[in-house]
Amino acid sequence: LYILSDFPFHIEYDHHYYSVPHIYYKQEVTLKASYFDIIICDSMNHLICTHKRAYKPYPKYITKEEHMPESHRYYYLENKMNAESYKSWAKSYGSNVYEFICKVIGTFRYEEQSYKSCNGILHMCKNNPKAFSDAAAKICLESHIYSYTDFKKMLTKLINEKKTNRSETLPEHKNIRGKSHYE
Repeated sequence: LYILSDFPFHIEYDHHYYSVPHIYYKQEVTLKASYFDIIICDSMNHLICTHKRAYKPYPKYITKEEHMPESHRYYYLENKMNAESYKSWAKSYGSNVYEFICKVIGTFRYEEQSYKSCNGILHMCKNNPKAFSDAAAKICLESHIYSYTDFKKMLTKLINEKKTNRSETLPEHKNIRGKSHYE
């Protein structure tokens, strides 16, 4: 007999966490384990859901998408991407960003380890002008540096330089009075 509270919409059994529909949060459920399956029933012994029993050390969390609340489902779907998804997304920001993402994926021993970096890089691109993102990626590629941190530094530097250049020089125009006019 389990009460769902410590791990929202998951039940721990044999060092694994099996999902249960989120509407059963803080309710009593019964878990039945066989060699092949995990069966979860409500307090009236009605079947709620089943899972294939996990024996490998990872993944620890065995989660069905339909068990998640809407807010969790968004992050789950976003993080469910693979290398091809990230490469396709990168193409929308320019050829240098695409090539940079390919290099980032290639620097990790296991491609899955690169996904967090790719996600962070592409979210930075989403929040900044494409020209800056593509230029930052080009500089990183030319310098042979392929990390989230270096890309972030380069993008920030380019944006700050643009802001500084814009504020220091004003275009020549007869309608611009300048600071001497206000003295």
